[in-house]
Amino acid sequence: MIHIDSADERKIVSSGTWYAWLNKDGVTLSIHFSDAIRHMLGYESKEEFPDTAECWLEHVHPDERKMVEYGAMAVCNGKTDAFDLEYRVRRKTGEYLPINATGDILDTSDGKLLYGSVIDLSDKFENRTGHRFEEVLPLKQRLINALFTQYDVLLYINPVEHRISMIENNVMTEGRDHLTRIFDGRVYEESVKDYIDFFVAPEDREQIRKETSLDYLLAHIEEGKNFQLKFTLVKTAGTRHHVMLNYAHLKDAEGNVHFACGFLTIDAVMREEQRKQAELKAAREAADEANKAKSKFLFNMSHDIRTPMNAIIGFTNLLEEHIDDREKALDYIKKIQASNDFLLSLINNVLEMARIESGEAVLDETPVRVWDFIREICAVFEGQMAEKKLTFKYSADIKHDVVLMDVTKMREIVLNLISNAYKYTLKGGTVSLELLELSQDERGRYVYEMRISDTGIGIPKNYLPQIFDAFSRAATTTQSGILGTGLGMHIVKELVELMDGTIEVFSELGKGTTFVVRIPHRVTEETVKIKKDSTKKEDTGIVRGKRVLLAEDNEINAEITMTVLKDKGLEVEHAEDGVVCINMLDKAAPDYYDIILMDIQMPNMDGYQATREIRVMADPVKSKIPIVAMTANAFKEDVEKALSVGMNAHIAKPVDVRKMMETLTELLK
Repeated sequence: MIHIDSADERKIVSSGTWYAWLNKDGVTLSIHFSDAIRHMLGYESKEEFPDTAECWLEHVHPDERKMVEYGAMAVCNGKTDAFDLEYRVRRKTGEYLPINATGDILDTSDGKLLYGSVIDLSDKFENRTGHRFEEVLPLKQRLINALFTQYDVLLYINPVEHRISMIENNVMTEGRDHLTRIFDGRVYEESVKDYIDFFVAPEDREQIRKETSLDYLLAHIEEGKNFQLKFTLVKTAGTRHHVMLNYAHLKDAEGNVHFACGFLTIDAVMREEQRKQAELKAAREAADEANKAKSKFLFNMSHDIRTPMNAIIGFTNLLEEHIDDREKALDYIKKIQASNDFLLSLINNVLEMARIESGEAVLDETPVRVWDFIREICAVFEGQMAEKKLTFKYSADIKHDVVLMDVTKMREIVLNLISNAYKYTLKGGTVSLELLELSQDERGRYVYEMRISDTGIGIPKNYLPQIFDAFSRAATTTQSGILGTGLGMHIVKELVELMDGTIEVFSELGKGTTFVVRIPHRVTEETVKIKKDSTKKEDTGIVRGKRVLLAEDNEINAEITMTVLKDKGLEVEHAEDGVVCINMLDKAAPDYYDIILMDIQMPNMDGYQATREIRVMADPVKSKIPIVAMTANAFKEDVEKALSVGMNAHIAKPVDVRKMMETLTELLK
């Protein structure tokens, strides 16, 4: 550092003061520069040169900006009490002014006061040396500036003299004095050899000997670029640490290269790097697993779709050949319908699985009488169980009968489990369902346990861990002779967990299987809605002669629907899309059409937009015509969207004719 010797010389040097208020954590709250500092840089007002740290740093020479930032941060963070730096700042004219900037810190009750001065050194250098500032600044100081990070150890290396000396030693352990003895004022090669032998891990020694040799450093440096090495350091106690060596270099007036070398412990950096590498590895493995799962999914989908499709195509061909044999024709139709049902089940399961795993599935809880709910489901299976000569028992031991439950999802869970028990239990076996009410959980919900047991073929022990995986089956359809998508148990587990429940399976090959499902429910005193009797014989008299406007872009779907409706005594007219539908309704007399069956996904205008436009028609009769969505968009949110745009009901494709006629009858009463 260069000092001005006499008071007379100090008087002729331009100077100014500054101060900054910091909070107790060292964060700058405000900063103030005197007018003298502004005038020194050629500015007249705060508008030109505002009181901000960013403004000052912006004027600091780029080569020295990091040094200034580090010096200020060291004081603010309490690592040092003061700074005294020489560097360049840009004047308004664009030229750089050499200055000496100092700063001291004072603790106050409210925070910290950082204050100091700025002295113009241009006259001093011009009068005394005739050299530029960057030429006068000592080479060693410029090297230190180049290594602006705070290092544990900072060394100066003179390759010409093959000497090394200690600039800074911030090591606070017992090795501090040892490092000073190794590095301070010694021959470079001897110093490095001692350090490597004493501190560097054996596996890194050969590399570090090679890459710290002066010949290697001089051969690999590039002007303006720093050089880094990493190795493992072993302390006397045997602890291992990651260390980085950072070499900065400059040339003197004669063209000789000089080095500054900083040692920095980077354990935290390496841990973070290892963490990121582990995350990347896990991400790669997850991606690989996802690709494998995708391939497996496509393989299984291909197989499971082709199986019923093969049956449909085969029996359709047989039906064509034996169309005059009524008994055979009816048998073929029955088998085609069974394959249709299986294919639809597969598609529904895949869609349900996708919804659950995408996070789109939500619970829609309503008051339900638990025992009535269980009895209704079990009643569906009684005929099948009797036909297969299976003993089917179900019972309940519960105190609270009315709970809040998502009926649709709970029904899917129970149906899947009973259906599996039925399929895999041989003739003469037993299937049972037992419902128990357990204690309350920590959230005040009552936990209901459902045990579904069978005396069937059982599950191999080695398969139990995969039983809830998608497309997982202990035996293929071909091996077992039992149709199955391999998605049922996966969906059951996902639905149970969506309800905050658990599911376990216990099985022994040849003896049977028990599934134990525990799901918490909130008890309620709300009234349970009485379900309408859907078993009443279809009454087509109400709808006979009514005129339907069918908006459907698919010709085959349109033909099927029109044929079914005409067979039921209705008159039907067809619109190819939403635009045609609106035009036909607009041109017709107000009471010409009685109801509209509206597909959703159509070209030119979809069913939602067509419905919106119908609902704002000027004619009140046309604007209030009943509109029924008839679409393959079959999820709960699709139903809600259809109703929200003004439709009166929703029918899912493939169309259940009975449900369609019930809906039409209800709306046309």
